[in-house]
Amino acid sequence: MNLSFRGPLSSLIRTLLAGAVVAAGTGLAACSGAVGSGNAPQRAEIATPGTVNQINTLRMYQCLTSGVSALIFFNDNSVGDFTGRVKWTSSNPGAVMVSNGDIPVGDGRGFYSAGTLVPAGPGNAIITADYFGIVSQLAVSVGTPQDITVKGILESNYVPLNRYNLNSTDASTGFSMGSGTSLQLAVTAVLDGVETDITKFATLGFQTANDNVATISSTTAMLNALNPGGPLVPIASFAPCNLTSITDQSKAIPFTVQHVQSINLQPEFLQPDATQPVSASNPLPALIVGNTEEFVVAGNLANGDVQDITAQSTLTLQPTGSTAAAFSSNILNALAPGGIFVSATFAGAGAGLTAPSVSITTRTVQLSAITICWTDQFTQIQACPTTQPTASVTAGSQTPVRFHAIGTFGGVQPGPGGTEVPITQEVTRQTTWTSSNPGVASISSSGLTAGQVLGVSQGSVTIQALNSTASNVPQKFAQVVVNPIQQTQ
Repeated sequence: MNLSFRGPLSSLIRTLLAGAVVAAGTGLAACSGAVGSGNAPQRAEIATPGTVNQINTLRMYQCLTSGVSALIFFNDNSVGDFTGRVKWTSSNPGAVMVSNGDIPVGDGRGFYSAGTLVPAGPGNAIITADYFGIVSQLAVSVGTPQDITVKGILESNYVPLNRYNLNSTDASTGFSMGSGTSLQLAVTAVLDGVETDITKFATLGFQTANDNVATISSTTAMLNALNPGGPLVPIASFAPCNLTSITDQSKAIPFTVQHVQSINLQPEFLQPDATQPVSASNPLPALIVGNTEEFVVAGNLANGDVQDITAQSTLTLQPTGSTAAAFSSNILNALAPGGIFVSATFAGAGAGLTAPSVSITTRTVQLSAITICWTDQFTQIQACPTTQPTASVTAGSQTPVRFHAIGTFGGVQPGPGGTEVPITQEVTRQTTWTSSNPGVASISSSGLTAGQVLGVSQGSVTIQALNSTASNVPQKFAQVVVNPIQQTQ
């Protein structure tokens, strides 16, 4: 999944993700009794847990705890982890408290371990570790997370829950899941303008639980839909404080569990006239050898919603052992000319459903040209528009824009009414994408995220698309503007 951290906060976030509990086995000497043998302590340092990496300043955020350790260095150059033996104090507990093993977690799970920093509110504090007069200090500033949101992870993307269903629109307010399906949840927040995954710090649950309808795993953040019912509202809470994802009621996204009534396969490349059924005169296009095609298993739910249930389905090819194509997950790879049938089954909640099979021909055709264009992350296209505005993204956002490479191939294929039309097919996953300045915007060239651009910092970059399938296909260029980070207090 797309969980990497970008920009100047990367080192900070790694520190935060060290967690609130300091591990016992750090590989550092305990030094018990060393002073009595003449090996005197010389200095103290506050470090990131399990390392000897000293930190003097730290940016933290309300509700997101972090662990630090206290190291004592001796005159024989040995070092010991004394996190549980120093006296920890904070100059401003209203901004950040520090535990000596005496701060309750707040949810009945006991106490925070020694060295845990618990941000209480915006402000600044000096954290001191004192070992019999040998001290080390850490300056901490605390900000407030903005825009805490529960999202779903679908095809390695962070997806707003009200856009989860395949037939959803921006105006929709809820979502639906089929019995026997699951969804990976994540919690994001804007930290100093950078949208960051903070799932590690959150406890996910429901506003009002009903374990007969659905559950959320406390360890994996997996939402499991069990039996028809609802609505339920997924929320995130944080042990140190009362912030939740539904402080803003517009973020309270309800969902219901529905029966999966039927399933069907949705190929990436549609028939020439997509408004009409597939037929001999309106067939699905051939998959060009060397190219790939994504297949989505769509579950048709009792309330009319459509859910991507590919991850819970089984995709197969007939004839078995075909050399024309092969599946890698739900991506069909065309290997040689031939003909195959694609089918899918879904057995969730005992449904035992089978999708009507789809006939695909694979053929060898020369790539003659490519065009590139962009859409939002949810949109599939069959052709690029003649003109479109310059693409733009917001620095620090986990919401990408998606570039597409559309290939034009030599030869023709049957079209509506028996006419012949050129073969055009998306070749985004077979195209190498690069950014002129990854420090401003990055672009992926791998798998389902190929062509996706994420903004890092304000500026403008040139996106390059290069497809080496045919030597006479020139590289293409496009511009992306990265809008400034939206700072909030």
